Amino acid sequence: MTSSLEALAAMADVTPATDPHCTTAFVERLHCVAWQESDDEIWYLHLAMEDPDQGSAWVLTGNDFD
Repeated sequence: MTSSLEALAAMADVTPATDPHCTTAFVERLHCVAWQESDDEIWYLHLAMEDPDQGSAWVLTGNDFD
C-alpha cells in the first residue's frame, strides 16, 4: 500500500527519502478544486489538482450510491 507522502512524491517526480522539502514545495504550488454534483449523496469525492510548473493535472472523482 502506498502512503500519501509516497503518492505525492511520485506526482512531484522526487524520491521521498531524499528531501521532504521538495514534496512540501510541490504541495504548496498545487492548484486544487473540489466540487459536488447535483446527484451526489453522502459518499462522493471530486478533486482536481494542477501543477503549473510541470504543466500537468490530475482528476479524482467517484461516488457510491447505496
